Amino acid sequence: MAFNSRVFRIFIASPSDVSEEREVIARVIREWNDLHSFERKVVLLPLRWETHSAPQLGKRPQELINTEIVDQADMAVGVFWTRIGTPTGGFDSGTIEEIERLGKANKLVMLYFSKAKVELDEVDLDQYKKLKDFKKLTYPNGLVENYSNIVDFRDMFAKQLEIKIRTLIAQDSKDDGNELDQINIPKLNFEFIDPVSKENTGSSLKAKPRILKFKQSDIKNLPDYEIDEKKGKLFIRHNTNFYRDYIEYIKEDWALIPLNFNLSNPSSISIRDIFIDIRCKKTEDFIITREKAKKPKAEDSSFSISLSDSFDGLIGKSTAQVAESDDEYILQISYEALQPQRNVNITHPLFIGGSKKQTIELNVKVYADCFPNPIDKLLSVELTPLNIKRTPLQILEELDILVENNNA
Repeated sequence: MAFNSRVFRIFIASPSDVSEEREVIARVIREWNDLHSFERKVVLLPLRWETHSAPQLGKRPQELINTEIVDQADMAVGVFWTRIGTPTGGFDSGTIEEIERLGKANKLVMLYFSKAKVELDEVDLDQYKKLKDFKKLTYPNGLVENYSNIVDFRDMFAKQLEIKIRTLIAQDSKDDGNELDQINIPKLNFEFIDPVSKENTGSSLKAKPRILKFKQSDIKNLPDYEIDEKKGKLFIRHNTNFYRDYIEYIKEDWALIPLNFNLSNPSSISIRDIFIDIRCKKTEDFIITREKAKKPKAEDSSFSISLSDSFDGLIGKSTAQVAESDDEYILQISYEALQPQRNVNITHPLFIGGSKKQTIELNVKVYADCFPNPIDKLLSVELTPLNIKRTPLQILEELDILVENNNA
């Protein structure tokens, strides 16, 4: 089935002592095409002098390779072991000339250096010295790696090729308004979820904690919770302080607002190893916590088994934790992978509360395998406390917690 696609040309540059690596590069590129080309509408074309150039009289051979292949490439992969290659007249080798030409053109360059063992008698020391000098050079868009064997090289190149392809797609689509191109750019959205409506609220959240104000003596004057004699004979234990405990629970529950988030991937690329770092400055006017009072029980069977309600931070493939330094709260959320065109609600038990009207800023950094730099984002919580003036007895009656005649 035919399909329209963009073609990215990848030039393979290397001297003669790494012929196996050259074949591995071409094979990995073919495998990438088999897996991704149709879905992402992108085709990778490996360029090699032995397959993409033709002899021509009157011109320097390297000049032909430069104009017919190198200048047409979108990126290059260079591999070296002990040799640097054959001199071309102006450069120590054709490989160096090709790589420098692409580097100066601001093209992506991936460089790999083999650390495999070699017999010293087989090493050209002049070639090896020039190679060591070349290693000291850097390129604006370069990636430099070392590998120990051919398996190590293949795994490393396959993973890093995917990252560089995403960079190529992003660069190529930067000024293109075509919607199909835009969804090929890796992107993550991280937004608030309203705890009541469960809808996305973007980068801001309006939170209205309810602050209960009453005398402590009003709690002490609440009646005991009692059960009738029949239940007592059935080995039902009851909490005589249930009503008082419930008011303390409600007081904290109403004062803390859940911090829930939505993480979405609108692109057509799977994004892995997502790590979200959230930081905000501490003051005495608000609190961020994972701890919250548990709802008390009025009755419990004498034979019941108590199971822990502690939360270990794991929901599906997501983890979360809250830490504190002397001057800031640190929230860290991780997610293993998010498939294309998917989103997930992150509803870990994270809470925020405060008794003063204020705006709290959260500085967010989102890391992922395909982003060379983290995504910076500023979220804000507009905290507007509501003072609730009701007696504990009124609250229990409104919530239908207080049993009529104080009898179960």
